[in-house]
Amino acid sequence: QREDTLKEIVRLLGPEALPDEEKLILEVARMAKIGLLQQNSFDDVDTYCSPEKQYKLLKLVVEFYKRGQQALKDGVELGKIKEMDIIPVLLKARMEIKDDEMPKLVDIEKSMDEQFKNISGAKIQN
Repeated sequence: QREDTLKEIVRLLGPEALPDEEKLILEVARMAKIGLLQQNSFDDVDTYCSPEKQYKLLKLVVEFYKRGQQALKDGVELGKIKEMDIIPVLLKARMEIKDDEMPKLVDIEKSMDEQFKNISGAKIQN
C-alpha cells in the first residue's frame, strides 16, 4: 500500500519529491520483488525454495532495509547505499544458492555488514 502511494508521488512529482527514507523504501520494495517474489520455474535452483531459505532471504532484505535506514540517519547518501555491491548478490541469491548451501547466506550477511560499515562507519548491531 505504502509503495503504491510513493510510486504515485514519484509519477506525479518526480523522484526528487520524496525524502531519502522513502526512496529507500522503494528500493527495498524493488529488491523484495526481484529477489524474493519472482520465481523462475525453468531454473533448477529457483524452481523450489525451502521455507527456511525463503525466511533467511527475507531476513536479509529486512536487515538491508534496517541498516540502510540507520546509514541514512548517520548521514550516508542514498546513492552510496544504492551502489552497494551487496545488492546484486541479494537479488541473485535465490537462484544461485541451493537449499543445501544455506551457510552461503551467512556469508552474504557478513559481507553486507562489512559494506555498511565501510560506507557509514556505523557500528552494526545484531
